[in-house]
Amino acid sequence: MKIHFVRSGGFGGAATRVEGDITFDDHGAQVISAKSGYQRPLAASEAEMLRCAAEPKPKSKNNPPKAAAMPDGYQYDISTVTDDGKVHHLATLPDTANASSRTPEDEELYKWVQQESGKIWDYKINHR
Repeated sequence: MKIHFVRSGGFGGAATRVEGDITFDDHGAQVISAKSGYQRPLAASEAEMLRCAAEPKPKSKNNPPKAAAMPDGYQYDISTVTDDGKVHHLATLPDTANASSRTPEDEELYKWVQQESGKIWDYKINHR
């Protein structure tokens, strides 16, 4: 399984875009942002939380909701590629219209992606 996330928007537009991939294998998991050179191994508990949160849910239609307009905020697109090659769109956030339908796992994944996007951005800025 692989989780892909993109942070876009904000005042800086494309200049503040952040992309990352979380890859899982038999040895654990790591997050990588190829464009910035960022790479970090994940603790086993962190990897397990992410795997569970991103696991496609049977009730899900796998259609990403439309993000609410926030010209000064960021939008986070999160998707999973399962081992069989299928892509499942988990979320396009923030999305206040569909916030009540998100699970606690969705919220945990969203918060993690927000924080990790910030770490990737900091790395990118400090390693130019």
